[in-house]
Amino acid sequence: MSSTEAPAGGNQNRGPHLVGIFWAEAAVASLVILLRISGRLMIRQLGLDDYMMVFTLLLFVILASFTTHLAIIGGCRHLFYLSPQQQLQAVKYNWISQPWGIFGFATGKISVALLILRIMGPNTIWRKWILYGCMASVLVINAIGSILTFVQCNPPRALWTPTIHAHCWNPKVQSDYAIFLSSWNVFIDVVLAMLPISILWPLTLSLRKKISLSVLLGLGLLAAICGSIKIKYLAGLTARSDLTWETYNLYVWSASELFVIMTCGSIPPIKSLYDHFFGSKKHHRTGYTPYNDSDRSRELKFNSKVKETPRRLSEGVELEPL
Repeated sequence: MSSTEAPAGGNQNRGPHLVGIFWAEAAVASLVILLRISGRLMIRQLGLDDYMMVFTLLLFVILASFTTHLAIIGGCRHLFYLSPQQQLQAVKYNWISQPWGIFGFATGKISVALLILRIMGPNTIWRKWILYGCMASVLVINAIGSILTFVQCNPPRALWTPTIHAHCWNPKVQSDYAIFLSSWNVFIDVVLAMLPISILWPLTLSLRKKISLSVLLGLGLLAAICGSIKIKYLAGLTARSDLTWETYNLYVWSASELFVIMTCGSIPPIKSLYDHFFGSKKHHRTGYTPYNDSDRSRELKFNSKVKETPRRLSEGVELEPL
């Protein structure tokens, strides 16, 4: 399972660093999502996108827990320096932890797509079908990726117990699919970031307002950047002679991608909370109260020929000319 030659760099342990990254990101993401939920509860607009993002956070915490255990048992060191029993356990939990992150990518992107659906008017049929396609594709592709993790060997425990008799695919099959999966996730991140721009641009808003809102709703491009960086490390899945060491960067960038999805995908809904405590005084003078679901169909008619002032594209995201 490990090389017969001592690897360069000696007996390094990158476990504490990896654990610190995961739990720091988990703490910040938990705070951001708590603010998101608080803002939605304040305006009584808790929706399916919020539940899906909370579920994504749960998957991330489970992944962080597995990663912590992996680090404790030596899963971030070179296999060369581990005993045979440590090698078995480290490789075992390396594989077991991966599907939690893979499925988290799907649920996080679905949450973002559901959020965009909430800001769309009834006349944006083609955009809705694009979002439905995005949600279905990431769910299916990432689910297949999770399944392939364990069906590539029969029995699956041969992944971490090479001494048993088993039939395994060429590792390149798993690696190639992982690269395809990550590439598709990056593409979906770009689509979800750019689609709101097509909604905002025809509106009768100032250029500065359009740009600021496009940036706010397009923060998912940061997740695409993390995903792109992660792709170059996926080739390490074929070099299984030192799996624990070679997948370290894969863990780092997978965690970062999930973190960005959870935080950036929760910033737009937090705006209602921000407006409540730091919003302009005119809202208080006019007795401003957020609208409810029954008002959405009247307020969100997408028609670039009609001027709407103010116009709300989503709960807690108010658009008004400057």
